[in-house]
Amino acid sequence: MTRTARIAFALVVVAAVGGLYVAQRLRHSEPVVLGIRRTATFSPTGSGPRHAAVSFYLKRSDTAAVSVVNVQGDQVRSISPGTMVGARRRVVFVWDGRDTAGKIPADGIYRFRIGLARQGRSLTIPNGVRLDTKPAQPVITQILPAHGGGPLILPGPKQAVGVVSGTPGHDVEGFVLRTDVTPSKVVRRFRLPDRPARITWDGTVNGRPAADGTYLLGLTETDSAGNRGSTPQHLAPIAGPTRGRAGVTVRHLGVAVPQLPVKPGGVLSTRVDARGHGWTWSLAPALGGKPLKKGKGRGNVIRLRVPSKARGLLTLAVAAKPYRVEVPVGVETGHRPLLVVLPAIRWQALAPVDGTGDGLPDWLELGRPVALGRLLPPLAGGLKGLNDQVTPLLRVLAGTGLAYDVTTDIALTKGIGPRLEGHRGVVLAGEETWLTEPGLKRIRERVVAGGRLLDLGLDSLRRRVVIKGDVVSAPSRPTEGNALGAVISAPSASADYLLQWKDDLGLFATIGGRVFAPVGWRGTSRLTGSTKLASAAGPESGISAIAAWRLGKGIVIRPGIPGMATLAVQGPTALAVLSRALAITAGR
Repeated sequence: MTRTARIAFALVVVAAVGGLYVAQRLRHSEPVVLGIRRTATFSPTGSGPRHAAVSFYLKRSDTAAVSVVNVQGDQVRSISPGTMVGARRRVVFVWDGRDTAGKIPADGIYRFRIGLARQGRSLTIPNGVRLDTKPAQPVITQILPAHGGGPLILPGPKQAVGVVSGTPGHDVEGFVLRTDVTPSKVVRRFRLPDRPARITWDGTVNGRPAADGTYLLGLTETDSAGNRGSTPQHLAPIAGPTRGRAGVTVRHLGVAVPQLPVKPGGVLSTRVDARGHGWTWSLAPALGGKPLKKGKGRGNVIRLRVPSKARGLLTLAVAAKPYRVEVPVGVETGHRPLLVVLPAIRWQALAPVDGTGDGLPDWLELGRPVALGRLLPPLAGGLKGLNDQVTPLLRVLAGTGLAYDVTTDIALTKGIGPRLEGHRGVVLAGEETWLTEPGLKRIRERVVAGGRLLDLGLDSLRRRVVIKGDVVSAPSRPTEGNALGAVISAPSASADYLLQWKDDLGLFATIGGRVFAPVGWRGTSRLTGSTKLASAAGPESGISAIAAWRLGKGIVIRPGIPGMATLAVQGPTALAVLSRALAITAGR
């Protein structure tokens, strides 16, 4: 060991012994830092105390160095490297909640350390300061009165009472958020006392009964550190899942959409909820005309026998004044050239219904599981695509004289009712956004084997779901190409007139002019796999706004025009194209 090393070692020993001596002296000697006061909790980003302060006075004058240390004793920030403090004069030192680098350190407990130069002493104040930057986290754990697994439904109880837990706070504001509209909308606000145990809503907005819909009780409060937070954390859009169970549904009448077709003379049974009131019903052809049957009822189930002469699509209307819900009923009539498939999965997937009580609609497009056969409230405009896609298609079919059978995509998935193999052609009447993997496979196999398919959707057959029992879940992202080999183009930003530039099938044989395509048309940008383009029309050669192609022994026709059936009802050119497409699909 060199002489230099021995000297260095000796200095370290002296320093260590000296430190222990000072610490022991400070511990057992008379205190010289008196009257200590400090901020208990603060937040540099909150609305309350944004700085932490320590104040004290000294028994004797000295130069004081003040710093902030963490629970391990490591220095986080030097507040004052040395300030002359007179005897018996209170001084204040402030920490802005940032470290030496100017950043806010992790939330936790920090302490002030005071060093006295003349006396060779230092003191770490034992009572720490809590740095808290997390927003307040109130939670509404349940809605009273006690009810089932879903949301509380108004009317029924006179009011909904949310039980509040989480961080007790002040400056509390309660609110009611409507979640089945886009974006979500706060429809009512009210003040609440500090540290509220409950939030109560009487089901009114601006003094009037709230409209039927899905609602969520929430509140905003400030915690002891000055951090403001809400439940739910974001009002619009709401990113689920939400904490707690704060959902309230306002529904005066609900009717379940039949999932499966019924046979003529068979029994139709579906659920009804009129909040304990009586209701009336009628069963009529979807295309209009006198009711085939009508009657009255009370309770939660409607059962009726479908007339033996019923065909096509019927409308079941249930009314409990002034509310009215209409649902489609497909009639299975046996072998026909065409099989019309109704998009029942999509109807359920987009229905604004909260089945879990968390206050959010169970929308499949948001990745939330959807229960089939849900009770649907009165919907403005009806079910998605029913009145502007399905019903106009049936009007066109009635004009062509083509016989057709009706089923749903749910029935096909479950193997109930008409089968794909029993018909020459299949018509997807609406947007088949979601189907199961086996369902997509069966459709492709049917076309490859010689079947024909007319797809009236804009973005169909690209997403998969899983159906177990009566629950649809696990929606996939869209694939590049659909199950029948078409890669779909982005929506067009302009309206266009389309001219045929290829027509081996004679799809455009009866056109007397150009076909109008409104804004948003989605063509077939290209075909993949063992496909061969047979007919096409577009704003210019090479662009297939309307396309038909061969796949195996079969044929696929895809117009790609929004509201094609509605346009066909309104104008002769679109009618000519759709009628010809239906005839080709039927094998004529």
